Amino acid sequence: MINDGTPTLIIGIGGIGGQIAGFIYETLSERTKKTVSVFAVDTNVHDIWQLNNKYNIPCVQLSDDLSNRKIIDNNPEVTAWFPDEPYLTYHTYNCGTGQIRAIARLDFGGSVSKRLINKKICGIIK
Repeated sequence: MINDGTPTLIIGIGGIGGQIAGFIYETLSERTKKTVSVFAVDTNVHDIWQLNNKYNIPCVQLSDDLSNRKIIDNNPEVTAWFPDEPYLTYHTYNCGTGQIRAIARLDFGGSVSKRLINKKICGIIK
């Protein structure tokens, strides 16, 4: 990666995105790392733990231990698009989305509404 000293931010989204961001950062020279910041965003607490251990990059967990059922109960408008499926309904945020788009949307929406993203990302890039 060529970097002319311009400040650069690399964001890995999801488990694979975080691994790619960590790998890219790991391959940079120490000189280049001085102008590059990196972090990962994920809902899966286990993926975050692995990223921290393997690449030692900051990670933002966009979830908590609420179940999708609680989020749906607090936001009934979600039932217009969220499948009425027991496995999906009782899934907890911190287990990740498992590549299921409906869960990803619900997790992301919950994080945005609670301003988790803003607070956590601002804490990393300051």
